[in-house]
Amino acid sequence: MIDANFKASLYITNDLRTDALTVNPALYLSNGVHYTLAPITLEPSGTAIVDINQELAKQGLAPYATLSGYVEVRYSWPWPAICATVRNLDTVHSLIFTHPLQTPPDAVSAPDTDPQAHQSRRLEGMWWKQEANVSGFVGLSNVTDKPIDATLRVWDSGTVTSRITA
Repeated sequence: MIDANFKASLYITNDLRTDALTVNPALYLSNGVHYTLAPITLEPSGTAIVDINQELAKQGLAPYATLSGYVEVRYSWPWPAICATVRNLDTVHSLIFTHPLQTPPDAVSAPDTDPQAHQSRRLEGMWWKQEANVSGFVGLSNVTDKPIDATLRVWDSGTVTSRITA
C-alpha cells in the first residue's frame, strides 16, 4: 500500500551463495494497472531494496496517491532461490507492516498426473479491528495457469464463509 504517509519497499535477497541471480519485479495495482520494473541482478548472498513509491513515481503516479496491490518477483532457477519481503512504513502513525512473498506451488515437482498435486494448502493470518469504523480487505491472486478454489473464513460476531474460484 502507498499513500501520502505509507512508504513501501521490496527487500529481495539472493539465497544462492555462489551465483548471481537476475530478478524481474512486477507491481499489480488495485486500479488494474500492471508495471514491470527494471531487472535487478543480485550478487551471491546479496540483497536489493526497491523503493516502490519511487518506482511508481517514475511511472507518473503522484506520491500521495492511495493505492494497494501486490508484488511478483520473477526469476529463473530450478528451486526457490530468493527471499522477498514487502515492508510498509507509516512513521506518522507509527505503523510497520511486513509481508513475506510466498513461493507458488511447484508445477515441476507436482505435475497434474500426480494425485498429491491438488493437496490442500492453508495460509492463516489475523487482523484485529479495535474501532467500529475501521474496515479492511483481503486480496487473493491465482499465480497458476489453472482455476483454483479458495475458502475465506471471517470471524466477527458470527462466522461467515465464502467460497471463491480464482
